[in-house]
Amino acid sequence: MAIIGIDLGTTNSLAATYKDGESVLIPNEFGEYLTPSVVHISKDNNVIVGKSAKEMLVVDPDNTISVFKRSMGLNKKFHLRNRNYSPEELSAFVIKKLVEDAKRELQEEIEEVIISVPAYFDDMRRKATKRAGEIAGVKVDRLINEPSAAVLACRMEDEGEDCVYLVFDFGGGTLDVSIVECFDNVISVNAVSGDNHLGGSDFDNIIARYICEQFSKNFDKLSKEDQSIILKKAEQLKKELSKENAASITIESETINGSVSLTHDKLVELSSKLFNRIKKPVRQALNDSDFALDEISKIILVGGSSKMTVVNMYLYYLFQIELYSFGNPDETVAKGLGFYAGMKERNKNIRDIVMTDVCPFSLGVDTLNEADPLNPYFSPIIERNSTLPISKIGYYTTTHNRQKAIELNIYQGDERFAKQNLFLDKIEVSVKPRPAGDENIMVRFTYDLNGILDVDVEVLSNHAKFKKTIINKNMDLSKEEIKEQLKKMEELKKDPRTKEENQYLLALANALYRETSGQLRDYIDSIIRYFDNVLMEGNEQKIDYVRKRLMVVLSNLEAGLYDYSFNEEEYDSEDYNEEEEFLNNMRSGNTEEAQMDKDDLEEDNFLSMLKEPPEDDI
Repeated sequence: MAIIGIDLGTTNSLAATYKDGESVLIPNEFGEYLTPSVVHISKDNNVIVGKSAKEMLVVDPDNTISVFKRSMGLNKKFHLRNRNYSPEELSAFVIKKLVEDAKRELQEEIEEVIISVPAYFDDMRRKATKRAGEIAGVKVDRLINEPSAAVLACRMEDEGEDCVYLVFDFGGGTLDVSIVECFDNVISVNAVSGDNHLGGSDFDNIIARYICEQFSKNFDKLSKEDQSIILKKAEQLKKELSKENAASITIESETINGSVSLTHDKLVELSSKLFNRIKKPVRQALNDSDFALDEISKIILVGGSSKMTVVNMYLYYLFQIELYSFGNPDETVAKGLGFYAGMKERNKNIRDIVMTDVCPFSLGVDTLNEADPLNPYFSPIIERNSTLPISKIGYYTTTHNRQKAIELNIYQGDERFAKQNLFLDKIEVSVKPRPAGDENIMVRFTYDLNGILDVDVEVLSNHAKFKKTIINKNMDLSKEEIKEQLKKMEELKKDPRTKEENQYLLALANALYRETSGQLRDYIDSIIRYFDNVLMEGNEQKIDYVRKRLMVVLSNLEAGLYDYSFNEEEYDSEDYNEEEEFLNNMRSGNTEEAQMDKDDLEEDNFLSMLKEPPEDDI
């Protein structure tokens, strides 16, 4: 019985497993690793998936579908042959195909499947992905964010020093931008952002419309068959332009016959709006992270669309930092899933890695909008990009005289008005009928990697308690497993400041603060503030990592071995260098939010830059 990982992509999908001490990609019947995420229903209602189905996009486009991952979790249907299919059902066909290929290649049954999802997928889309696995008849115990899987692959193959990656995951239909911190044996996602409707297929569409314009045709008014032919040619042009500065194609269809040329510079001009869309999640991820741009160690390219020359050039234009890809960007996520399969199997040949993730969207409740009571505001309790698992508290009060109850509607999202976010559930809290503002409640949200949200509410006047547990119904966990998870989550509700080892560090720091003055006192104050911020994040791995190193600093200060006029001869140089490196990293945690250039992209400047690419371009 084997465990496999599936990179369920918008354009292509891959499978991998852990075998003979390494992550191994699983080939399909053509001996290829990439299986097109395309489904065709034949005249006799047989389901065809992959390379053969992709060819049917031109021959029989009415009964062939692709790019359905973009609609995952949405109430949308696709009509093929004589019936409607949901995105989950179509994805299930792809998953089933990859599982069958794995059975044939590995010569054993598949015990479990791990599926990757864009980091920016909300709870609804994640549930839909799990449901696709269930429809395919396989056990899906865990979903892994694509950037996390990519960094795992990089970390296993490039075991270096502590570093911070910006992962640019650009696939056929989605874009994920993640800031990932690696220290000791921990891979910690710091911030994520993205666009679930932006990918390489958008460049295909732009090129397809350009082709039509050359023949004075309207792409939207062409037949599905002609559209499929032109999109295929557009994809061909796009790939050629990642190798050459100019490319040409010849088209023969019912409405268009002739040749079209496209240059690298013209594609830049056509794609300016897409570049502006790319810039938005890049900026948000950096602004939400704890790191400034100059603290990013490497920019990792993931996903087939990241190989496009114009995309590479635009990223260099934004960052002025060298770009990296570990092997084929198409395969990086799948490689990481293979390593994760080895971790799930507890394989002795794979080193122990702790992976932490973040919630891509905020979780909170609705609050009164006095200007428009029917359109309440959204009040976040757990902010987006909080490290999971996490427990946070919010305080709320009654808004009306003689109010007998407070109804808390629970949402996921980051829109200002509650109803614009994803509704999850609600809980009603009984309070004593008193004047407005006299009754207050404490609301605690505890959220874990499995998508379990535990809501605890306490009425502060009489300590009455109310509870609601919101569980992802597609987790496939037994009652006993859910009970065990909730038990673990109770530990999260304990304030990290109450732990003895953290109290000791704070007590030592405060004692040193009292005993010192001037710049040294200010320095100790910055240490206390920094550790307070780390404790507030609630990331146990990071707390442990920071506490151990701060103890070295404080112990040296206590012994009088470190101040602003230290004598290097009094130190073991190796120990000092390690400490100084950490102090520099610690100080950088207090830097203001990274601010990228606020001016909109100037196409002319970008165009001129592309004509003279830097020598160290990828």
